[in-house]
Amino acid sequence: MMRLSKIIIIALCVWGAIDGWQMREIVRAPGPIAPDAPRQRPIQSGAAFTHANHTLTPRARFDARARVLSGERYRMVTGAALMPRVIAFGCGRVSDTGPLVDVRAPSGWSINTSLSRDDTGAGACEVVYVETFDLQ
Repeated sequence: MMRLSKIIIIALCVWGAIDGWQMREIVRAPGPIAPDAPRQRPIQSGAAFTHANHTLTPRARFDARARVLSGERYRMVTGAALMPRVIAFGCGRVSDTGPLVDVRAPSGWSINTSLSRDDTGAGACEVVYVETFDLQ
């Protein structure tokens, strides 16, 4: 019984260390890393597709190079299986590329992407289906 307790404690410590390392702050030098604004162009007739049992409807192509400002893992919230991480970035150019999408779940849950860079508040987030991601 004592041996099992030690194994559990060691496993929890290792898990905590890995989780802490993955969520650590990355310090970068100040100054413009990504001076260019993101590029967005409409998709005339984006065919809906399914990913993780959700229907995604492309609305626009989106290319950006940006500084990652923060990130948060979604675990116990609606949409976590589809969007396991939220990333806040400052533009101009996260080299991530993909379409801006609206998302619908079989349960009726949904989230729409913003198509504007000037909006604020609820609904002002861009929902990007990331096709490529280059870390620099």
